[in-house]
Amino acid sequence: MSDKAKQIIAFTTGAIVGIVVFGIVKTIIANMLGGNPAGAILGGAVGGAIGAIVFFFVNKFMASVLKVPELGK
Repeated sequence: MSDKAKQIIAFTTGAIVGIVVFGIVKTIIANMLGGNPAGAILGGAVGGAIGAIVFFFVNKFMASVLKVPELGK
């Protein structure tokens, strides 16, 4: 498998895990705050931040496991 394919696998895995974490955190926070619009907005903001951090680290981890530089480097 080429290095570019491995980089895409690492990036895609990070993106999928980040999106799943975003959805879970957003739902938990929105439900904790009673399901009102402010809870959904706050949940989206916090979930997005946590999801982005998770994406960053999963992408780095997968790139190191597959022994390739991150996509774009």
